[in-house]
Amino acid sequence: MLRPVILIVLTYLLAVFSLNASTGSKWIPMNLSNEDGLSNSAITCIYQDSEGLIWFGSWDGLNRYDGTNIRVFKPDIFDKGSLSNNVIRNLLEDKHKNLWVVTNEGINRFLSNTMTFASYFSGNKYMRVLEQNLKACIGPDSILYVSLIRFGLSYYDEITDDFKLLTLPDFSDSDYKKIIGLSGGNRSTLFLLSQEGKIFAYTKKVRFEKLFEEDLSIYHDLNFEKHWFIRSNRNTYLAIAIESGGLDVLNLETRERVRIRENDDLFSVTTINLALESDQFWVGTDGGSVYKLSLEPSPGLLPMDANMPDLSSKKVKIWTISQTSDDLLWIGTDGNGVYRYIIQGKPFFNIKKGNSESGLLGHNIVRSVFKDREGNLWVGTRGDGLNMLPPGNRPRVSYNVNNGLSNNAVLSVNMDARDNLWIGVDGEGVDMLEQSTGKFFHFPEDFVNGGNQEFGYVYSICIDAYGSIWLGTSGYGAVNMDVSRNSSGRYVLEKFRQLRFDPTGDGLRSDIVYSIVEERPNVLWLGTRGGGLHRLNTLNNSFEIFGVADDYKNGLINDGVLSLCVCSNQQLWVGTSGGLSVLNLSYKPYQFRHYTERNGMPNNTVHGIMHDAAGDIWISTNSGLARLKTSEGNFMNFNKTDGLQNSEFTDGRFDLV
Repeated sequence: MLRPVILIVLTYLLAVFSLNASTGSKWIPMNLSNEDGLSNSAITCIYQDSEGLIWFGSWDGLNRYDGTNIRVFKPDIFDKGSLSNNVIRNLLEDKHKNLWVVTNEGINRFLSNTMTFASYFSGNKYMRVLEQNLKACIGPDSILYVSLIRFGLSYYDEITDDFKLLTLPDFSDSDYKKIIGLSGGNRSTLFLLSQEGKIFAYTKKVRFEKLFEEDLSIYHDLNFEKHWFIRSNRNTYLAIAIESGGLDVLNLETRERVRIRENDDLFSVTTINLALESDQFWVGTDGGSVYKLSLEPSPGLLPMDANMPDLSSKKVKIWTISQTSDDLLWIGTDGNGVYRYIIQGKPFFNIKKGNSESGLLGHNIVRSVFKDREGNLWVGTRGDGLNMLPPGNRPRVSYNVNNGLSNNAVLSVNMDARDNLWIGVDGEGVDMLEQSTGKFFHFPEDFVNGGNQEFGYVYSICIDAYGSIWLGTSGYGAVNMDVSRNSSGRYVLEKFRQLRFDPTGDGLRSDIVYSIVEERPNVLWLGTRGGGLHRLNTLNNSFEIFGVADDYKNGLINDGVLSLCVCSNQQLWVGTSGGLSVLNLSYKPYQFRHYTERNGMPNNTVHGIMHDAAGDIWISTNSGLARLKTSEGNFMNFNKTDGLQNSEFTDGRFDLV
C-alpha cells in the first residue's frame, strides 16, 4: 500500500512531503542564533504555548518565535511593563493560558493584549540568596505554585492578582523555607523537595492532605541540587544525579526507585524533558550527547548521537530539550543557540527536471498537480506542457504543443466522469485530452456548437455533481459548460454560460476567478482576485457575496481570494492575500475565523489549501509551506531548511496521493 504523501506546487519544482517519512540515521537540523535575531545564544528553556508559538528563555532576554520571525523581550528600567530580569529560568502556562516567566529576580505574567508583563517577587529581599532561588510549577487546579528559599511557598490567586502564602499540614516552618524543587503530579497532587533531600507529597481535596514524606538523604551519593521533576501521561518522577555518575529515579506514584548507570556520560546530565512517547524522556548532557530515557516497563537508555552528530562532535553543552510534535524537537544550548530537528528523517524529496526514462519532469516550474484514479500524476508545467508520471518511477509521458496541446504553460487540470482530462492553459480557450485515444480537443474550435465563445487563462477547473464543467479564468470571469458526445464521436457544446463582472447587478465583483469549489449539488463557491468570495446558487443563478467587513467575523480578511477548500466537516477554508479564513457552512448567518502571521503562519499570502486524512489543513504561501493542526490551532511551518528547494510558492493546487 502506498504511503500518503502531499503533492505541493512550488515555483521551481515539484516537492513531495511524506506524512509517514521513515526515520533516517541523521535528522535534519536548523540552527537559530543571535545572527537570526535571538537576544542571546545561551538558551535556558523552551516552551510552546497554547497558541502554538515557541518561546526561548535565554541568559539575556525572552524570545518569541512564530516560525518565521523572532520578537525579543528584555527588562527596561523606563518601562514598568517590561521583564523584571534578563536571565530567564523557566516558562510555564496555567489553565487560563497565562504564560509565566521565571527569572533570576522575580516571576512575570505575560499580558498578550498589551505585550507587557506583570511582575511579582522582584522586590523580595530573599530573591538574591541563591542564583536559582525561585522555583515554580503548575500544580493542583492548574494554578501556579512558587517556592522562594528563606521565604516559603506561595500560590497565585487570580482574584487578587497576587501570590498568597501556602499553608500545608504537618509541614515545619524550616521546611517551608528550604524547598528547592516542586512539581504538580495529577490534577490534585503537589510534590516538594527540600535542600536536605526530603520529598513531601500532598493531595488537594477541599484542603491539602499529606500523602507521604520520605527522607532521601540516607542515600549519601545523591546531589539534590541537581534534580529534575519529570512527568509523563501516567506518572511523575524525581530524577536526581548520582555523584559518581548516573541517575537515581523515584516514581512518585508507586514509590519505586531505579538506578541508571548505563553510560559514563550520565554524570554530566544537564536536562531531562518529556518525550511524546509514554514514559519516555529526552536526556541532554554537558558534552552534547542526547539520550532517549525509558522508564516503563523497564528502564533503559538509547543513545541518539547518530541522529544529531553535530551536537556531540562539537561538544555542545545542552541546557534544555522540548519536543513539540511527533516529528519536531528543539534543543537549547549554551552559546550555540537553538537547534530544531525534524526527527522523522528528511520530510521532503523533490521531483526535478531530468530524463523522462527516470520518471523526472520535463520542466522545473510547476503550476498544477492532479492525481487520477489509476494513480498517475498529471503535472502542469510552465514550459513542457502536461507531464504524466505513472506510479513506480516508470518513464514520464509529456504532452505539449508537439503532440496536440495548445500551449506549453498549463495552469490547471481536472478529470470528468469519462476520464477525459480538462486542461487550463496560459492562453485562449481550454484543452481536453481524451485518454482512451490520446487525442486532444481544443475549445471552442473542435466542439460542435463551439461558435465564437471567447475566454482563456483558466486557473481553476471544477466538475460538479452533475458533470457540468466550471472554469475560473483570469480576465474572463467564470465559464460554465455542458458537453456531450454524439453518435459520430464528436463532442458537442450543449450549454455555455459566462458569469462576468457586474458591480451593480447580481454578478461577479471581479473577472479574475482563481478558485471554484463545490459545497454540495447546486451550490458553488468562487474566489476572485479583488472581488472577494461568492456563493453561487446554480438553481436560481443568485450570488451571495462576502468582502472585507468592519467586523471581521462577518467578512473576509482580504478581498483577494486565491484558493478555496471544502472539508467533509462542512468547513470552507479561504486563502487570501491577507491571511487564511475559515467558514462553518453548517450555521447561518455565516461567521469567519481568521489566521495570519500573528497566529504563526509563515506568510499571509495563501496560494493553495488542502486537507489531509487527519483533518489538518495544509497551505502554501510566499514564505513556505504550513500545516495547521486544527485540533490545537497550531501551525508547523516548513521552508528551505526543511528540504524544500524553494520557499516561494505559486498559485496552483495540491493533491493527496
